[in-house]
Amino acid sequence: MARNISLSDEAYEKLTQIKRNHESYSDIILRLLSQKKSVKEVAGKKLLPKSFSLKVVRNLGSQTLRRLENESS
Repeated sequence: MARNISLSDEAYEKLTQIKRNHESYSDIILRLLSQKKSVKEVAGKKLLPKSFSLKVVRNLGSQTLRRLENESS
């Protein structure tokens, strides 16, 4: 089943830039969503809002904190 969604011009342009030959926009989104990133890969990329603080990190579940610790070593 197909769905219609709205994208900003900026989002559309960025998707178009990374689009591979014969790849649909659905394919692009699914490819991007399936990519798992480690903390090391996204550290320093300013993906988190400024309001994301140490307090928020402390409230993360213990399983998430262990994963973060493992990725940083």
